[in-house]
Amino acid sequence: MSKGAALLLGNGDASGRVACLAFVCLALITPALAQEIPGPAPGRWRIVDEDGGPAREECVEKQETLEEMFRGSSEDDLRCAGLRFRREGPTIVGHGICTSEDVKITMDIKITGDLVKTWTSETVARFSPPPSPGPETVRQRLRATRLGAC
Repeated sequence: MSKGAALLLGNGDASGRVACLAFVCLALITPALAQEIPGPAPGRWRIVDEDGGPAREECVEKQETLEEMFRGSSEDDLRCAGLRFRREGPTIVGHGICTSEDVKITMDIKITGDLVKTWTSETVARFSPPPSPGPETVRQRLRATRLGAC
């Protein structure tokens, strides 16, 4: 996975995997159907998990579109279709459906902020059937601030 994609993802626990799945799904958008929406600006970013997970820092060396960031970061067992990014005023909205083994994952993502100095994201993933053990719906909120150059 690219460092840019890792920037927008969770910390590797179950909620991080959900965020990862959400952004991987959005990465598979057909470029002709997607808007060219720039990803986070180059620099060192501090990402805080608003739901209590640990904060971390990531370096983005080159700005890419959101689509470019996630192209090629797909997990082997994840298949996504009908995915879209779009702008709704100041918010970037993503929606898609992915399948992994026998599980359908419906993803909804909202990103706000300028992606130059700050951004926040909220990912909601609904599993059908729910994992056992595990919740049917997982929500993750991240907040990022650009600290300066890498």
